[in-house]
Amino acid sequence: MRCFECGDMSTTNHHVVPSSLGGTKTVRLCDKCHSLIHRDKEVKTSELTKAALAKKIRNGEKTGGHIPFGYDLRADKKILVKNKGEQKVIKTMSELRLSGLTWRNIAKCLNTRGISTKFGKKWQANSVRRILKREERIR
Repeated sequence: MRCFECGDMSTTNHHVVPSSLGGTKTVRLCDKCHSLIHRDKEVKTSELTKAALAKKIRNGEKTGGHIPFGYDLRADKKILVKNKGEQKVIKTMSELRLSGLTWRNIAKCLNTRGISTKFGKKWQANSVRRILKREERIR
């Protein structure tokens, strides 16, 4: 196929509207024309990446890395589903935070109760904070 812009051999399907923003239509472009488009784009790659990740999170999809505490990976390995036992721990964390406990005191409380992380380790204040902040973003 030929490049939509210059007529050279095309190598890329370029989304007219970025797929992360819901675009579905593409045009064929060569590498040179494709790089020219992205060099002068008003929408930066980092912004498109953030939008795509936010869309995946809203859809309950895994975005990379470890499976987050409170969730398991569905059999198709794309969608996260709630882990009931871990969700109860998150609820406990949230209640302790609302009662005025610090991140560190919540971690100590969970460790004292014998509740471990997804990987069987002791809780750290930063882990508690990250989990509760993530849950706030999802809601």
